[in-house]
Amino acid sequence: MSRRVFCVLLSATLCGLVGCGSGGLAEVKGVVTLDGKPVEGATVTFVSEDGSKTSSASTDANGNFTLTTNEKPGAYPGTYKVLVVKSKHAPTSEAPDPSDPETMKRLKQESEAASKESGKGGAATDSAAKMMMMKGKGGGAPPPGSGPAASSSLLPAQYADVKTTPITVKVPPDSQPVPIELKTR
Repeated sequence: MSRRVFCVLLSATLCGLVGCGSGGLAEVKGVVTLDGKPVEGATVTFVSEDGSKTSSASTDANGNFTLTTNEKPGAYPGTYKVLVVKSKHAPTSEAPDPSDPETMKRLKQESEAASKESGKGGAATDSAAKMMMMKGKGGGAPPPGSGPAASSSLLPAQYADVKTTPITVKVPPDSQPVPIELKTR
C-alpha cells in the first residue's frame, strides 16, 4: 500500500473516531413546558438550519430531556429549529428498526388508524413508513411536513414542523437547562 493511501486512510479513521471540524457533541439538557406546565412524554427534535443534523430526546414527568445524536449524548454545535410533538402513544427511546417486519406492520397499522382519524386516506401510511425508515438509518429527522406527526400531535401543530416552529436554539447553549416554552396561542 502506498504511503499516500495509508495516510489518507489513517486520517479518515481518526476523523471518524474523534470527529472532524465539528468540535464534538455538546451536552444539551432542557425542559419543555406548555403554558407554564411541564410536558411529559413529548419527543423533542433539534434540526440543524440546513437539515443535515438532528438530535432528539423524550421528556420525563417533569418535562426534562437530554438530547442524543445517533445514540450518543449531546448535539453538534450550530443553530437548530426545535420540534416538539406528543402522540397518544408513549415515545420509545430507540428508533424503530425498519428491517423488522413486525415493527413495520405495527407502524403501518398505527399510521392507517391516524389517517382514518384525520380523513387523509392512505398517503400518510407511506409517509410514516418512510419517516421510520429514515429514523432507523442513522437517526435522521423526518422531512418537514411529512407524515401524520403534525396532525396527530397533542401539542399545537406549529411546533411539529420546521417551517412553522418559532423555537430556535444555539448549541452549545448559553445556559442549561434550555427552556422550551410552548404556548397554546
